[in-house]
Amino acid sequence: MQAFWTQDLVHFESAVAIPNYQTYNVEAAKVPQSPAGMSPHKYVMILEPFGFMINNAQDGNLTRGWVHANATAPKGAPAGGPSMRFSDGYYYVITGGKTVTLYRSPDLRTWVASPHNPMIHPTSADAKVRNPTGVDCTTTLLLLHRPLFTAD
Repeated sequence: MQAFWTQDLVHFESAVAIPNYQTYNVEAAKVPQSPAGMSPHKYVMILEPFGFMINNAQDGNLTRGWVHANATAPKGAPAGGPSMRFSDGYYYVITGGKTVTLYRSPDLRTWVASPHNPMIHPTSADAKVRNPTGVDCTTTLLLLHRPLFTAD
């Protein structure tokens, strides 16, 4: 697996981050402070389909130091195209494909689905959308005007 970085979004550098490892749709997020009870880490990475790795690189060099986290996937969550963030003590995963859902966890093991799932779901009009190559484009974008989780 390669890591890429840039200072200007024009010139990129890369290096091997995890030798002899291949996956798809990888995303890393910064973790300002590891939650209590978890191995210390400054970064978390989600791998498709639903693997998690953590890294405690104090210097921000993400080309070394990745280890598999003691984690589980959100039960019933679609594995396609996951995205991950960490905010206010929770790990957030947005995942889906045609049906997009949101989950959060304090520890990468105990997941709660948003009560507003699915956030985005296909409609009958989506089946009529095609791009010039004939490949279906079947996701409808919705703007949400409500909180995705309520305050604890």
